Amino acid sequence: MVEVNLLGVYRTVKAALQHVVERRGYVLVVASLAAALHGGMMANYAMAKAGAEAFANSLRQELAPQGTAVGCAYFGFIDTDMVRDAYDHPASQRARRDAPKWAARPIPVSAAGAAIVSAVEGRRARVWAPRWVGAALALRGIMMPLLERRQMRDAGSAEALKLAADQPVGVPERGRQSAAADSAQESIPSSR
Repeated sequence: MVEVNLLGVYRTVKAALQHVVERRGYVLVVASLAAALHGGMMANYAMAKAGAEAFANSLRQELAPQGTAVGCAYFGFIDTDMVRDAYDHPASQRARRDAPKWAARPIPVSAAGAAIVSAVEGRRARVWAPRWVGAALALRGIMMPLLERRQMRDAGSAEALKLAADQPVGVPERGRQSAAADSAQESIPSSR
């Protein structure tokens, strides 16, 4: 998750940046609503996307004097194979049962594409889809504590988190054994 969603973004921008700056161009980093609102069952993803957002925000300031613009895209759920697979997981099904329908409904890929086109054409600092994501971003300081409080008190959230612990979300059945081995290797080493 971190390799693709954070380090992949960094490496891609690093490889292209000289050429973009020479042309006073535009860089668009794709983050997610998960960069601002960190729900259960997605710690690695939220960490990677929050890092991508921070990278875009810092890079925007660093490159502005050179005439290069940097944007950050924030999306809710997009109707992709990855989201459909995650939605099929029992933990996701349990968590979505209590979620607002408008928040859990995936947008078509074309809506995300249209937001990206809008960002590039307007060299926008921030772009999002669906529309309600903008309000969530603006209210993140209020919404994050409310989300945490709700998940800590809600029996359904506890049940979904227990299901996720038993069967990791987003890892196909055939990859669970190798994911468990990778997870064990990625554990934080103790200080010596």
